[in-house]
Amino acid sequence: MYMTTVKLIFIFTSIRVLRDMSEPTTIDTGIEASVTRKANLTRIKLMEAGIKLFSIQGYDSTSTRQIETSAGVKRNLMTYHFGNKETFWKACIARLFDTVIDNLAVATNESKDIEPVERLRFLIRRIIRVNAQTPDMPRIMLDEGKHNDWRLKWIVDNYVGNFYRGLQNILDEAKALGVCLLYTSDAA
Repeated sequence: MYMTTVKLIFIFTSIRVLRDMSEPTTIDTGIEASVTRKANLTRIKLMEAGIKLFSIQGYDSTSTRQIETSAGVKRNLMTYHFGNKETFWKACIARLFDTVIDNLAVATNESKDIEPVERLRFLIRRIIRVNAQTPDMPRIMLDEGKHNDWRLKWIVDNYVGNFYRGLQNILDEAKALGVCLLYTSDAA
């Protein structure tokens, strides 16, 4: 009987200790959530300002101080949250392109059962609409296209390349059906 009582006490104590370790107190959770929420809002403000400035001035002409001022945040918060300008730029481009690519992926999926000519028309209209809705993306692409450096390579490797290959497959399909005569995939 004594041994059973000791075992039960040990089990209940262990469960309470494990529960206490895995669940922070509500005070800690509230503070952590507030700090995390504030940090995320700061990151978002910085990235929105960065996207806008990179699209207007380009990477080389945009300073960290300009970004922080435009975002309305304290000095050095960009470095605190992102480490350096290169990492920050990649985060901005990822935020911008993820939205664009998601929209285009939906369009590609919506058009998969449409006959090739209509599919091309549909996708071209959607690309134009997405570019009009997010004018920062084509501006950045035009600017980065002037420089054959790490930034252009990064955009192509992480975003444009996959989309281009998907579009190339659609054009190859249309060409095979004889509806897209002027396109040659080896010219790209």
